[in-house]
Amino acid sequence: MERGAWFYDGEQDLGHGSAVRMAATVLAKDPLFGWIAYGGQLEKSRSNYLIIPRDGLRSRFWVVTDEERMGIEMERDGFKKESEVIFNPVKKTVDAKIENRTNDEHITRIYISSSGNWELKVDGKPQALKKSGYRLYADIRISNDTHIINLKKK
Repeated sequence: MERGAWFYDGEQDLGHGSAVRMAATVLAKDPLFGWIAYGGQLEKSRSNYLIIPRDGLRSRFWVVTDEERMGIEMERDGFKKESEVIFNPVKKTVDAKIENRTNDEHITRIYISSSGNWELKVDGKPQALKKSGYRLYADIRISNDTHIINLKKK
């Protein structure tokens, strides 16, 4: 690129690329407005918050409060369309359905960004979480159309 055009130039690369890299559903506890879901639909049920991701990609979910900043990111698959991500702030759990987006058997990586330690179960089976920098991750086998993930803060 000696004095030539940048690889990222124009609205197509910057605008579209930024939108794809930034797309996420964020559940936040706003000091003025209370609980709100950016990029998703929010409902409250007893002690759970039910969030339907509608950010366009459905592969990133964040919870942001004064006490917690926790994110889930899937490398290849995503949250099942029109299915709820269930967050319980008291039990510190997140439950969700993930969908097999390529309809084949494969390994996908799920990242958890947070302070503290978490336990991950896929279809009720514990998964080993490894540390990479500031994130935890697990490589999980995807073989069905849908799998259920459960996260619990230790």
